[in-house]
Amino acid sequence: MIVKGIKGLLKISCVSMGLLFCLIGTEVLAADESVGNVVGFNYKVDYPDNQLGMNKGYFDLLMVPGKEQTVTIALSNPGKENITVNVSLNGTKTNPNGVVEYGVTEIENDPSLKFPFEEVVSGPESVELAGGEVKNLELKVKMPETSFDGEILGGIQMKKANQETGEVTKGATVRNEYTYVVAMVLKNNEAPVLPEVQLNKATGSQRNYRNSVAINLSNVAATLVTGKLDVEAQIMKKGSQEVLYERKQSGMSIAPNSYMDLYVSMNGEQMIPGDYSAKVLATIEDQKWEKTLDFTITKEEADKYNKRDVGLVQDRGLDWKIVGLIVGGILVIVIILFVSVRLIQKKGSKKSGVKSSKRSSSKKR
Repeated sequence: MIVKGIKGLLKISCVSMGLLFCLIGTEVLAADESVGNVVGFNYKVDYPDNQLGMNKGYFDLLMVPGKEQTVTIALSNPGKENITVNVSLNGTKTNPNGVVEYGVTEIENDPSLKFPFEEVVSGPESVELAGGEVKNLELKVKMPETSFDGEILGGIQMKKANQETGEVTKGATVRNEYTYVVAMVLKNNEAPVLPEVQLNKATGSQRNYRNSVAINLSNVAATLVTGKLDVEAQIMKKGSQEVLYERKQSGMSIAPNSYMDLYVSMNGEQMIPGDYSAKVLATIEDQKWEKTLDFTITKEEADKYNKRDVGLVQDRGLDWKIVGLIVGGILVIVIILFVSVRLIQKKGSKKSGVKSSKRSSSKKR
C-alpha cells in the first residue's frame, strides 16, 4: 500500500509541474513574442532612478530607511484573448539542494530574518490584460524605519492564470506551467556584509522517502551567498569515531537570513534508535564554521521512517497465525501422503501374500 501511495505521489509530482521557467535576472521585452506566446504574456522591468546598475533584469534599489516608493513592471499581452496574470511576492529561501528559491515555497522563515520581503513590498494579486494591451504592474516598497546593513531579497512571481492542463496519459495528467520571476534587492547602503553560518541541529529524517539525517544550518547575515557554500557532514554513534554515513557538498548557495536542511543519506539502511553525533564543517571561501551536533533517534521515529522508506525490504514481523496455518497444512499433507503410502504398501503386501498362499496350496495337490 505504501509503495502504491508513493507511486501515486511521484505521478502527482510529474502532474503538478512539467516545466517551470524561473527567468530571474532576465528581461523579456514586449517585442519578444516567441517567448510571450508560450508563457502567455511578456514583461519589461522599468528601472527607477535609485536603481544600482541598469539592464540587470531585476530591481537593485538603494533606499533610505522609512522611504516609500512605487516601482513598475510593464506587462503586455501579445495575444487576442483577455488574460489574467497572477502575482505573488516571495522572500527568498534556500532549498535542500543549496539553491535559492525566489518563487512560492513552503520553506519557513529563519528566526534571524528581521524584515520579511512580503512585509516590505506589496502589490496586486493579479493583473487583467485585454488582447494586445500593455499595463503596468505597480509594486509599493516601504523600507523599514530601522536602518540595516546588507540586503532584503525577494522575488516577484508572475504567472498566467488558467493555464492549459495538457494530456492525460495512463491516468496521469501532465501540466506544463510557465512562470516569470523577477528578483528585487533592497539596501540602505552598499557596505559589504560577510555571511555568517550557524549550525543549528541534526535530526533523523527522510528525503524523498529515504532514511536520512537532516543537518539544519542558517545564514544569519543579510547577504546572499552564490555558489560558495561547502558543507561536510559525518554521522557516527555518540562516543564513537566510526563514521556511519557522510556527505560532502560544494558550490551551494544560500539566501540572506535563511536556513537550509542538508540531508545525509543512510544509504538504504534501516534507521536504528540511539544516540548519535554529527560532525559538521561549513566553509565559505576563507570562513569556516565547525560544530558537533548530538541528537537522538527514538524507537517511534525509527519505526515511522523505516515503514515509509521505499528502499527497504520491510521486516514487519511474522504473523504467527498464518505461519501456524501454513506449517499445519504442510504437516497434514505430509501425514496424509505418509498414511496413504503405508496403506497402499499394506494392501500390496496382503495381495502378494494371498497369491503366494494359493500357489503353494495348488502345488501340494
